[in-house]
Formats: sequence, C-alpha cells, structure tokens
Amino acid sequence: MKNTPHAAEKSVEALPPHADRMLAELGVGRFLLRDAESHPGRNENWAGFTENGTSVFIKQLGGEDGDTLRRFRRALSFEECSAPCDRAGELRSPRLLISDEPSRLLIFERLDGSSAAGLLSEGSLDESFAAQAGRAVASLHLLDARAGSFDATPPLMPSLELLEALPEPAFAKCPRLELDVWRLLHGDPRLSSALRELRRLEARAPKRPAHCDLRLDQFLIAQDGLFLSDWEEFRMADPARDVGSFIGDLLWAAVSRLPEQIRALTDPGNDVDPEATHGMVISQGAAEIERLRPIAGAFWEGYRSRRTDRDDGLETRAAAFAGWHLIERVIASGGRHARLPATGRAAIGISRGILTAPANFTQVLGLREYA
Repeated sequence: MKNTPHAAEKSVEALPPHADRMLAELGVGRFLLRDAESHPGRNENWAGFTENGTSVFIKQLGGEDGDTLRRFRRALSFEECSAPCDRAGELRSPRLLISDEPSRLLIFERLDGSSAAGLLSEGSLDESFAAQAGRAVASLHLLDARAGSFDATPPLMPSLELLEALPEPAFAKCPRLELDVWRLLHGDPRLSSALRELRRLEARAPKRPAHCDLRLDQFLIAQDGLFLSDWEEFRMADPARDVGSFIGDLLWAAVSRLPEQIRALTDPGNDVDPEATHGMVISQGAAEIERLRPIAGAFWEGYRSRRTDRDDGLETRAAAFAGWHLIERVIASGGRHARLPATGRAAIGISRGILTAPANFTQVLGLREYA
C-alpha cells in the first residue's frame, strides 16, 4: 500500500517496538527510517523499505483501546472473507503480510502508484477507471457472507443521538467547525428528519459485506491494477453506503474546487473574497457536479454490470448517503478551518437538497434506475 502522493507528509518517527520483531518474522530485515514516509491521519503509519529491499506499509491503529480492537478485527475479517476470492480479479487489496493484535499493528505490501483522489485532482480520472471501481465495489458486495466472521453492528454515523444534542464530553472536544455543522443540523428539523429517515431505510435494507468508509483516496492504482484499501470499518451493512460514499466523494471534490475556480473568475486587482457571492458558489458548484456526472454514471454502470440482484430503493438510499458523505467530509475538514467556510456551507446546502428529496437526485448523480 502506498500513501497517496497528494497527502502532506509528516516527520517520520521511530517504529513501535513490535514492528521490527514482526518484520524479522517475515525474514525481510529491519525497517529503514532513512527516506521513509509518513502521512497524517487517525492511525500512525510508515511507508518505506526494509534491509533486503522489501517495500512495506506499516499501520498502527490509533484511538481508544476498545475502538482500535474492533477496527483491527474488522480488518482481519475482510482478509478472512476475501481469501477465497481471486485476488487477481476485480476486488483486490494490498496484501497483508503480518498482523499483531496486542500492538494493533498491520504490515502490508506497499504498492507503487497513485490514488483515485490524486488522479481526480490532476484531471486524469476517467470513466474507464470509474467503471472498474464500480465493478470492484460490486464484487465486494457479492462476497460470500458465510466465508468469515462479520461485525453486524450498524455504523455509528449519522448518529440519531447526536442529532438530538451533543453530550457534554463530545461538545468539549469538538473543533469549532464541527460545532458549526452540528448547530446547523440541530437547527434544521427538516434535515434532521431526513437523516432519521435514512437510518430507518438503512435498517430495513438487505445487508452485504461492505467497506463502510469508502473514499477516493482508498482506491489505489498500481502498475498491475486497481486496489481498494483500509478495511477497519468492514462489516455487514447496507451496500448503498459504499455506492453513496463514492458519489459523495465526487461531490466533495466538486465543492472543494470552488475557491480555485472562483479566484479564476474574480478580478485579482480588486478585494473581492474569492469565496464571495452565494450565486457564484451555486453556479460554479452546479457546473462542477455536471462535469463529474459522467464519472459517477460510469461507476454506477460498472457496479450494476456485476451486481444484478434486486435491491428496491438502492439508488435512492445511495443518493441520500452521498448527501450524508458530504456532511462527513465537511466535518473531517475541521482541522484545516477554524470556522465553517463558504464552501462548507455550500456543501451542506447541496447535502440538504439531496437528503430531503433523494429520489429527485438519482438521475442528477448518475444513478439510473436499477435493473
């Protein structure tokens, strides 16, 4: 697994004590910190070479002990479930070389390539890739549920409890931007009601093996094909989550490009804020979504070319989950902004429109009627 080239690197620190022992068990020698890479995230990670030239990606799950144990075991359950399938087929993942539960360490083969998020930012993500990604996600949803042990716990978010109010400990730890988002949700009964309806529909939907944390940066394009990574949220769940997350990440990419595009449309000689007018944000956002719709449609076509069983309401639930994914991405951007920026408000406005009438947006989002 290779960290995405568009992510900012952080300083590389010493490995956890167990990592070199695990590498010794593999017979590949010690990890070379010289020229190693590390990238920010909720997990500690190291990417580089060992003494015998083996390229590895080392991940240590971070967080509260009970949570890291659940995530560690879910990652291993994917390995167990996917083992019978053809790793040269359409669902491929970086090979897990060794794992250690007490230290929450996972060591993978490191792939030399780019992420879909990186390709999209460069303008080189095409419909052919999107269709391939759709087939890979469908293959995931078609894994044999009897082939391994699964977490059947519903994903936490969107939390119905948090839609009522933030508990005091959560309120105290929330970044300012995230508090702004929750204030918007708490002050919008129609949007809160739409999120409750989504959870109700999700509970009734047929469950499939699902990724449940899908983003474009988890699709890795290496020399020998497409790989999907990061399985800590893997479980039995509504497959619409994964479909909606892919579409939602395209929407987030569209919204994230707005400041750059508005700067290009604004006279650099004046003092107009590049995120300035509401009308400019809306018009440019609509143009970006339209530009990315063929990619979304190709993903959906690829998906349904493999998964042809009946799942009533899948398109509508997927559209709603795309809307929720936008809100999640706004919240996740809290570390980069002190307050909710204009693009964040635009994203939540788009999300609200989708969530309150998801059936009206299936065509717009490339989700044509499921055969």
